[in-house]
Amino acid sequence: MRVPIQTKLLGSAGFLLACLLVVGLVGISSLSSVATTGQTIDEKVVTPTVDLAVARAKINRNLALIGARALETDPAGAATIEKELQANRQEIEKRLAAFDKTMVTAEGRRVFDGMMATLEQEMQTEDRVLELAEAGRTEEAYALTKAEINPAFEEIEAGLDRLGVLKEQIGDGMTDDVTSTYESRRTLSIVMMVVALVGGFALSFLIARGIRRSASDVLDRLNSLRDRDTSDLRQALSAMAEGDLTVRVTPSTEPIERISRDELGDAAAAANEIAAATAATMEAYNATQASLSAMIGEVGQTAETVASSSEQMASTSEEGGRAVSEIAHAVSDVAAGAERQVRMVEQSRIAIEETSRLADDTRVRADEGAAAAMQATDAMAAVRSSSAAVSEAMASLAAKSDEIGGI
Repeated sequence: MRVPIQTKLLGSAGFLLACLLVVGLVGISSLSSVATTGQTIDEKVVTPTVDLAVARAKINRNLALIGARALETDPAGAATIEKELQANRQEIEKRLAAFDKTMVTAEGRRVFDGMMATLEQEMQTEDRVLELAEAGRTEEAYALTKAEINPAFEEIEAGLDRLGVLKEQIGDGMTDDVTSTYESRRTLSIVMMVVALVGGFALSFLIARGIRRSASDVLDRLNSLRDRDTSDLRQALSAMAEGDLTVRVTPSTEPIERISRDELGDAAAAANEIAAATAATMEAYNATQASLSAMIGEVGQTAETVASSSEQMASTSEEGGRAVSEIAHAVSDVAAGAERQVRMVEQSRIAIEETSRLADDTRVRADEGAAAAMQATDAMAAVRSSSAAVSEAMASLAAKSDEIGGI
């Protein structure tokens, strides 16, 4: 399967982003969990503890007000005390009602119900003390406060203390949960960051090593082609151009065996094709060099044969030249003889015309006719002599032509 370099880089980046996303989600989840737990602590522990503390303060204040009311004889002062006492009771009821909604354990429910029962009795006793004080029976009212309200208050204080401890335990448990969640999420975040760092480094190393190896192989083969194969081929061609056909070339660049499935793999395949084409060119050069060497050897042998034949032809040509010269001389002689014959024939014609004329005049001049006949006889003898010379020249020319034909 072909995996481009861009895909590899995007994959490694995606892995790192995925790890960072997991870390981010873990962090967000941790924050959400902490926020939820914090809200729960606020609702189930902090706020109820505040309500319990306010109720405790109001109960303590009422205890002091009951004691003061038991001894108060001034109607205005008594009215002020009773008014504050009723306001405190309302606040106590509201705070404890809110606290009641946050009870989550059986023990807390039991302690709270017991404390509320004691508080209810204590408030009833307070009402009796108020009635006694209102009737002017202050000593009985103070004695009732000492005898019943103070012990009830101690029980209520004990209940409030226990409820506070239970809420503190619940808060500690939730705090421990938050701490545990924080530690576990922190550990997970650290692990994911380590995985991201190690995984990212490993992926980067593998990708970088693959790119480096592929690029190194391609550069090595290209340098080999440049520095050895093509350089040797160029030198061999230069030697061939200068007439030296003894230089042979041998391919030395090995093909790339490790080819990756990416763009660098395509470059490696192209480098292999270039090396193969260069090797084929070198083989073609070697074949051409061998063919030219063989051809030049044959040409040398043929040149020797041609030289020998040329010498023979030169010798034959020399003899032919001599024969042609002789023929030329013979032809020249024939021409001269022919010219003489023509002159003789012309002379003969003139002589014949003259003989004819003299024949006509024979009847007139017989003596002159006889002399003319003698001259005509001499002219005919000359013609016969010229004809014989021409015949001899033609025979000599025929002989020379036979010699030339034999050559």
